[in-house]
Amino acid sequence: MSTDLPPLLTWKVYIHYREPTYAAYRGHAPRDPYVASFVLEAPGEDAARERAVAHFKALYRYSGVGWVREIEAVTVRLVDPAATLH
Repeated sequence: MSTDLPPLLTWKVYIHYREPTYAAYRGHAPRDPYVASFVLEAPGEDAARERAVAHFKALYRYSGVGWVREIEAVTVRLVDPAATLH
């Protein structure tokens, strides 16, 4: 039985989001979405995206704000391409 796990790579994930409830309260919405960024380790791009979105949602839940945050886009970038060379 092999216990080889894929190597963890470092990723930077950008989550572009809006706060429509807050915008309605303020009477206007910013032209550009807000951006949250996370640097994390994951074996691949999909895993990095999933982990960052989960972290973003957890931070939202724990923040205690009363407005909704809607994710518009998620961008994932490999931070250290040399880590993929064997």
